Formats: sequence, C-alpha cells, structure tokens
Amino acid sequence: MDNILKNRFISFYFFASNTLIYLLEVKIILKSEDKNQIIEVRNRPYLIYEIINKTKKFPTSLFLHNDPKTMRGSKSALERENLLDKCAAIFCVSNFIKNQFIDGINKNHNKVHVWNNGVERKIKFFPKKKKEVIFVGRLVSEKGVELYIDVVSSVTKRFPQWFFSLISSYRLGDNNETNFYSQNLIKKFNKIGNQAKFYGFKDQGFSLSKNEKHIHNNNSFVMGRTIWIGCSWNNE
Repeated sequence: MDNILKNRFISFYFFASNTLIYLLEVKIILKSEDKNQIIEVRNRPYLIYEIINKTKKFPTSLFLHNDPKTMRGSKSALERENLLDKCAAIFCVSNFIKNQFIDGINKNHNKVHVWNNGVERKIKFFPKKKKEVIFVGRLVSEKGVELYIDVVSSVTKRFPQWFFSLISSYRLGDNNETNFYSQNLIKKFNKIGNQAKFYGFKDQGFSLSKNEKHIHNNNSFVMGRTIWIGCSWNNE
C-alpha cells in the first residue's frame, strides 16, 4: 500500500471477501488532497457507484475481463450507460466484451477501449504443442467453467489423444471451501475419465510437467491468464 501511495496511483484487484478490505484501505486515498491520482476498478462494476458517490475528484476507470452483461452493476444497458457517464474510460480485454458493453448504448462509445491481454513473444515460430487444453478460473458461473466441462464431456470420445485440465477452486487460494455448485462441477469433471484431470487451486510455482517452463514465485497468487499465455509461447 505504501508503494501505491508513493506513486499516487491505486488499482483495485477485488477478489471475493477482500472487497471490503480494499474499500477500507482506499479511504486513505479518497481523503487525499493530492489530485494527481487515478482510480482503476477491475471486474467489479457495482463498486464504481460506491466510489463515485464518495468522491469525484479522481478520474475513475473500469477494466472488464468478463462479459459485462453477466456482472452486477452492468447487466442492463441503462446500468452500462450510467457507468459510461461516471467513468473516465472503460477498458475491455477483447472486442467481444467491448461490443457486449456498448450493446444498446448510443453515446460515448469513444470512452470504451480494447486493451488485449498478452505478453511479448520471444520466439519466431509457434512451438510444437501437446494435445492438451487447460482451463484456469474460479468455480463460479461467471467464469464459464460449466461450459468448458460440458464441451470436454462431449468431445473426449471423439478425440482420445487430447487431454483436458482444470485448475480451479471456489475461493482463491483455498481448496477446502466449496459450495453445492462447485462440488457438482468437480464431480462432473472427474467423471469424464482419464483424459480429464482436476488440480484445484495452484499458485504461480505450479508446473503441469517437469518438461514445461516453470514459473518461479513463492507467493500464493493465482495463476493468471497472462502467465499461461507466456507458457504457451515457451516464455519464462
């Protein structure tokens, strides 16, 4: 938090119950008289309203990694239009998410930008890959994990040479806490057979095989999408 204050910059990475903790910490920023700050909220549209109601002196942006039509605070066109009015900018990780956000809105499209996830490609040619699909994301409906499991269930017999992995948990960093929805998903995935393997939550030090590039990190952070993009291009 000290580094954020020194840089006069704050970025919200809201995960589950940590939302309240971050909101309490950000009170320090909101009380600041230094106007050379910006506020970024990631994947929590409903928090924009809470922040804007507290202060309007800092430019506030929203970063979207998931379909806004499925997220609290941006499901309706009216909600998304209000977000556009309140935010300095909206950043989306794909054209699909951008189009979902502006659907039904006829103004301020210039405030919605596409900022793709990605990493620098250090090799000229795509490497020969294993016939394996890896899904990384929480065991919640918003992440689309149920769709992944349904697809895997329908294709394994047709493609016996392919393998499918699921790195996921209901709560970030916790393999013990579950709910009825996540338990059913795990059971359904495990029933697929030898072509499917469930790993639960894994941190950044995890490697699927000894032959793969290893991500060295002692912190218990979730394996992010950009890390897996890097792995797919043999980047360390």
